[in-house]
This record gives sequence, structure tokens and C-alpha cells, in this order.
Amino acid sequence: MVFFFFINYIAYTLVYMFELVLLVYCIASWVIRDPFNKFMQILGAIVNPVLTPIRSLLNRISFFRNIPIDFSALIAFLLCNILLSLL
Repeated sequence: MVFFFFINYIAYTLVYMFELVLLVYCIASWVIRDPFNKFMQILGAIVNPVLTPIRSLLNRISFFRNIPIDFSALIAFLLCNILLSLL
């Protein structure tokens, strides 16, 4: 019983930490425009494996393909919140 509580706590913490990193990535992407910045490369290495499949799914929908706003981070936040509520 304690083992499952510990696993649940670890999973909850990891998803919550990913949400925080995603938030920092979104805010930093507005401020830091240099793609060779080490800070942005580290954040991108953490966040992009999740955002890339979401972006590819959104590109299949013509509405999201034709607008200049990237909604993949918003959808990732929603998925993280759903996952946190399930944990």
C-alpha cells in the first residue's frame, strides 16, 4: 500500500514539475529569441518531446495549420491537468 502511494507521489511530482518547466519555457520563448541559447536548449530538450507530437496532430487540422499561434503548449497543460486529476 505504501509502495503505491510512493509511486503515485513520484508521478504527481514529475507531472507537476513538467508543468512548471513548460510554463518557464513558454514565458522564456517570448523573451529569449536566440535559438542557440543554452537555457532555451535545455528547456527545449525537456519540453519538445511532448510538444512535437501535439504539434503534428494539430497540423492535421486545417484551422490550426493556418493560424500563427502555437496551441501545443496549451494542450500539453490541459493534458497535464487531466493526468494530475487522475492521479
